[in-house]
Amino acid sequence: MEFEHAGSKYRFKDSVSSNPPSYRTGERVGVLYDPDHPRDARIDRGRWNRVVPIVIGGSGALFCLLGFWILKRRSAGKPC
Repeated sequence: MEFEHAGSKYRFKDSVSSNPPSYRTGERVGVLYDPDHPRDARIDRGRWNRVVPIVIGGSGALFCLLGFWILKRRSAGKPC
């Protein structure tokens, strides 16, 4: 990918790829980047930018709840 910021051109390779490609050569796409560090860029995929963190966070929360539930069951079954 190539984009321009403050008169300079920057190139990057997106960390997500697919076969067939999501975009065609020469097609315009949105790019997300920090103006202070334009080399750290990625393609703007709209809602999909948030899907992976939500899935990972949700899975982590589910495993934590499952772990607490298992610990509670084990401690309830032991005589004091």
